[in-house]
Amino acid sequence: MYQAFYGLRQMPFDAAADASFLVEIAGRQSALDAIADQVRRRAGVITLEGWPGAGKTELLRAYERSVDPDRVRIGWITRPDIDRAGLFATLGEMLAGPFAPPPPGQELKRLLTERAAAGQATVLLVDDTENLSDSALQALGAVADLAGQDDALVSIVLVVRPPFVALFARPAAAALDRRASVRVRLPLLTPVEARGLIEHRLRQAGANDPTRVLSPEAIEAITVEAGGIPRRLLSLGDRVLQAGAVRRCQPVDYAVAEAAIHSGAPPVVVPARTRPPISIERRGLPAWDTGVSRRVLDGASRVAIPAMLLIVAMGVGYWLWNLSDESAAAPPPRVQAEAPPTPTLPPQVATAAPPPPEPAPAPKPPAPTAAPTAAPVNLLFIPARRGDTLRTLYRAAYRAPRYRPPFEQLLAANPDLPADQPLTAGQLVALPGPLIDQ
Repeated sequence: MYQAFYGLRQMPFDAAADASFLVEIAGRQSALDAIADQVRRRAGVITLEGWPGAGKTELLRAYERSVDPDRVRIGWITRPDIDRAGLFATLGEMLAGPFAPPPPGQELKRLLTERAAAGQATVLLVDDTENLSDSALQALGAVADLAGQDDALVSIVLVVRPPFVALFARPAAAALDRRASVRVRLPLLTPVEARGLIEHRLRQAGANDPTRVLSPEAIEAITVEAGGIPRRLLSLGDRVLQAGAVRRCQPVDYAVAEAAIHSGAPPVVVPARTRPPISIERRGLPAWDTGVSRRVLDGASRVAIPAMLLIVAMGVGYWLWNLSDESAAAPPPRVQAEAPPTPTLPPQVATAAPPPPEPAPAPKPPAPTAAPTAAPVNLLFIPARRGDTLRTLYRAAYRAPRYRPPFEQLLAANPDLPADQPLTAGQLVALPGPLIDQ
């Protein structure tokens, strides 16, 4: 296979590997201790609950290897259609030996009672309990009821999968339901435990440095996709190593791992996603610090990205707030305002002087004179901002003294506006020219 390409002695992700490939995990060790403790307490029915592929069968095998066979007799029930006679024959073979005839029912109960009195235990391990027939469930219930109301003579460990209550909902499992008093749950692997399991198996297979076989990014991709299920973790690891051997890629990078995980077979074409994430080792971090640094960087990214999004949202909100204040009313175009024309006075009619003694021609009446009109004034209308006053606008608009009109002229152009009181946003203010910007 691919062992020679990676320099390994054997396949690291073989499900049938020896016990040296197993690694102690806190959650699994707690489940193993709970089963051993309940057997010592002579519990009748113990349910070992876990998801498919979580390692329930492997946990029971580990329990079988850990006990003293002289003090704990263990038998496996593998036939889903076993009946009462077959089950009692299996118990008799466990107690009397493989070549002795199976003892009758009363003799079997006596043997079990003597073992319980001597502090010895008898355990039946039942895997894939959901596949048991009704006759097998009834036979297990009969064994659980051998002791009556006393402590159980036989401890039965039932391996169940979700939904956990489906087994005891069957009428044939009523006796088992009465005796079921202990539930042991096998937790899924945490990301740290999953990464540790991959690295441990690679070292046991002959890799001095696991990161020279699988890059940290490839290990992370396998860990995330497995979801804490050991069987899927081993299957994905084997698939990724096969893909890397086909590509002649050592260590296997993130792109090859992702393609192998989602394709289900070793890739033969370049995947669409060819740019791997930035490797931690490329940042100058030592190889022994890879796991810790990854967790630190992952935590920093989880904090930094929301913080950056928050800053951007605050900036956009501040810009929209200023835009709403400044654009409450669009400034009108600059217009040339003329002073209102002064009404012309009616022509003055001159009264005729009294006639002199001698007749003389009457003088002509003078021509009517019109009042001079005011020169037009240039006005610029601008909208006020929040907090502006006429005085602050006057100082901001007229910066050069030679082009600055009197402040009274500004007040005259805005007779309805106060001089020092704040104006409302968007309120139009007339500024008499000329302005320095012009």
